[in-house]
Amino acid sequence: NCKFPIDIIWLNKEKQVVYFIENVPPCKTDPCPDYGPTEQSALYVIETAAGFTKKEKILEGMTLQF
Repeated sequence: NCKFPIDIIWLNKEKQVVYFIENVPPCKTDPCPDYGPTEQSALYVIETAAGFTKKEKILEGMTLQF
């Protein structure tokens, strides 16, 4: 539960982007909403400051390194 908007990026085992959502707002209800991909191939999730995916031109299918 963040106090500021975030972008969330889901990656598969090859570290390819399988789904992302931008500008997720802070939770204001209990329970908080769930976010995520509909397919279950995601193994990793990266949370960043809102605007990161747009700034870095993140697209589904891209491979990320970390």
